[in-house]
Parts: sequence; C-alpha cells; structure tokens
Amino acid sequence: MLATARFTVADLPATRTMAINYHPVAAPDRMRSHFGVAPPVGDMAARSLPRYLAPFILRAPDGIRLEREMPRCGCEPSSCRCKTLTLGRRAQDAPADIAGELAFFRGAWRRGQRCIVPTEAIYELDYQTGRPVRWRIARRDCAPMGIAGLWCWWTDSRTGEEVPSFTMLTVNADTHPLMRQFGKPWQEKRMVVILDEADHDAWLTCRAEQMMSFMQPYPSDQLVAEPWPKGRSGATPTWPGGITVLWDAESLPASEEG
Repeated sequence: MLATARFTVADLPATRTMAINYHPVAAPDRMRSHFGVAPPVGDMAARSLPRYLAPFILRAPDGIRLEREMPRCGCEPSSCRCKTLTLGRRAQDAPADIAGELAFFRGAWRRGQRCIVPTEAIYELDYQTGRPVRWRIARRDCAPMGIAGLWCWWTDSRTGEEVPSFTMLTVNADTHPLMRQFGKPWQEKRMVVILDEADHDAWLTCRAEQMMSFMQPYPSDQLVAEPWPKGRSGATPTWPGGITVLWDAESLPASEEG
C-alpha cells in the first residue's frame, strides 16, 4: 500500500484563506454525466462549510475513480466536538503556488494525492459597500464545477479511525475581472482552481511536475454571479432564465477583460 500524507498544524500558510462556502453536486444524473461517478448514499447538504460532510473524487490504485462523502480538510465532521476547529478553517484551502513547499500540504502535493470536488456554485463575500454581501458564483453554461484539490488522512479523536479528507487549491485572483471583487480590501484576492472538464482525468493522473500547469484562473467570461442572501435556495443554476445575473463578463468593456 502506498504511503499517504497526513496534514499537520506545522507551517500553515500565511496567505489569505478563502471563506470557502459552496453547494456540492447532489443530483445523481449530474454527478454521473459530468464526473462519471455515482453519488454518495444518503442526504447531501445544500451547502458545505469546513467540517461538513461533502463528496470528493479520487483515483484508486487500480485506476477506477471513486467518489466518497467525507469531511472537509483539517478537522473532523461538524458532529464532532474537537479542539482543531481553527485548524479546519485555516486548512480548507491550499495556495497552489506554495502548497508543494509548505509542511502542511507538501506531503499530499508530492505524493500526488489529488482529488476533484464536484460543485454547483461557490459563495464569496463582497465588501465594496463597507458591509459583507454574499455572492453566488457559478459556470455560465450551467454545468457543475470540478474544483482541484488535495486529499489526506486524519484520525477521528473519538474512535481512532483514520478518515480521508480534502482541501481545495487556490490561485491568485488580484487581476481577475470577477473574483478580484471578493474578500476584504486589504487582503490578497484568491480563487479556487476550476478545472476544464476535459482535464479531469489528466489532473487525477498527471505527474507531480505537471501539476502547476493546471493551476490557472478560470476565465471570467465563463462565469456568472449575483448577490445571494443567506437562506436563499442553492438550487442548480438555470442561466439565463429564472436568475437575474448581475455580473456577466460579456457586459464588460474589452479592456477590463484583458
């Protein structure tokens, strides 16, 4: 059996972590048609936060992709009362540009413990008005996102059981026409790595030296966004129908997209 990495509290990243809040893919037909796997058994949360149960996809040693429902990286499920809540929140995303150098993530990075997080939409906070406004970001073509991630093991403090978990990879978004608006004004802008569907298998099977080639900001003209208050349903997007899109790259001047 191949050795796998375990995340530790040492050398956590100093870069801004994202307040990652997202809507996992729950519809069986969308999971099968876009990711080629069956959905997990049981109810799926409408949105996922650190320590929540959520699905991720990895490749088994025999080459078969597996999909499992497991907790987010760095901490235990929300049903647990553990001392590492802060660790879980800080480890929910990994900066791709330095993940291979940080003690916290480098084991998973170097061993190729890669995964894909199937996602309908992500939620970010916009502080441009002086107060946080929650926005929902999704693909313009209504397809789910496959977010690049790393997976690891942690030990359940109640049972001693070793459980797989994951973190999402992020890249700088200071110049991204859409994602640069999120986060507090003084913070570095970051965004999750959304993979092209054609790259899903390649990401799971590539060599370590090829990983950075996938770490690219997703084109803004393929995303749409709008304010999304808490409590509003996170249903599958139906652009351009029932949802009024307030941000669309097609309405931007060419100079801003460049």
